[in-house]
Amino acid sequence: MKKAIIAVILLIGIMAGCASQNEQEHQNGSRESLEIIEVTIQTPETINPNEEVTIKALVTQGNEKVDDANEVKFEVWKDGQEEHEMLKGANEGKGIYSIKKTFTENGKYYVISHVTARSMHAMPKKEFVVGTVEEHDHEAAENHEDDHGHHDGSIEIEMAMDPSYVINKETSLKTTVKHEDALLKGARVRYEIISHDDSNNVEWLEAKEEGDGIYSATTSFKQQGTYHIQIHVNKEDQEIHEHKVIMIDVK
Repeated sequence: MKKAIIAVILLIGIMAGCASQNEQEHQNGSRESLEIIEVTIQTPETINPNEEVTIKALVTQGNEKVDDANEVKFEVWKDGQEEHEMLKGANEGKGIYSIKKTFTENGKYYVISHVTARSMHAMPKKEFVVGTVEEHDHEAAENHEDDHGHHDGSIEIEMAMDPSYVINKETSLKTTVKHEDALLKGARVRYEIISHDDSNNVEWLEAKEEGDGIYSATTSFKQQGTYHIQIHVNKEDQEIHEHKVIMIDVK
């Protein structure tokens, strides 16, 4: 009888230990999964006209290479062109997604990789040159960039954080946008809200400009958990196309 009781006690202890370990592993996995995805665009050092090249995007989350992205698209256009080409990326594995493209004209080009993965969205931009750029074209492009262009680090996006976010409570999302240390007026600002627990639950909000450089929208969160809020800022006349990801916890 005593042996049976001891056996039961040992079994309960083992089960409790396993449950505790599984819970810890689940918590660790959840913490890791909350890391922001990073996207690095890779282009060849030299691109010649009428020569097929491969443009890649490396997608990572922490130290892990992301092979299960929901969607990867490449937006490509030549400097000065209004029409942009959107191409679907092929999954090569090891976090690499790619397209093959042949450019027929010399000039300066841009590419944005639109990546949706693990309930998050990233859209980095890269500039590259095909063939050669005429000196006067290069100078004109530089002047255009100085007058109107988007420079890395010149855009500041700061969202006012609420001390607590509560389900089913009307919440105001308010963001201040600066360009080269000045408040940015007349931009299009949108909020892309993604539930970490349900990647299909995506809400887009069009923000209204309350005052110079301040943009707001109102929403309410329907469930508890972690949300990723991606703030998209666009201003076509200044070629501004920027975004920032904010993570919040709703209780």
